[in-house]
Amino acid sequence: MNSRRPYRYEPLADLSDRGNYYLLMVDLPHVSQDDVHIYLDGDTMIIHAETTYTDSDGGFNHVMYNREITIPRDADPSSIKVSFKQGMLKIIMGKTTHGKKEIPIRRLRLKVNWWRRQLSGYLTWWSARADPFSEARKP
Repeated sequence: MNSRRPYRYEPLADLSDRGNYYLLMVDLPHVSQDDVHIYLDGDTMIIHAETTYTDSDGGFNHVMYNREITIPRDADPSSIKVSFKQGMLKIIMGKTTHGKKEIPIRRLRLKVNWWRRQLSGYLTWWSARADPFSEARKP
């Protein structure tokens, strides 16, 4: 019986934005589908896999994979689809559309123009105002 501690790895992972969904690819070599466990804790996805395999020299290797990935805010946890093939874990997460607001630039320009008019009127009033101290300072 081998009493060595298992090797612990953080598997390679790639999270990419594909327009209307996110694609997460995780490399889990020597792992079968039954050994993979995926948990969702708030905005963190935890991927855990543990396996024992025989290497080319005939020795046994016990390997543990752990990876925590923060999922994007607009990812929809209820639309997660998972597939596993030949050591590659593929996770697809749809995007939510709620919470997004578009701010039109035109409204911002109108507001800037409104402030410009207010300031312009104030400056005109200020410059037209007579300085009461200017007459007192003349000798």
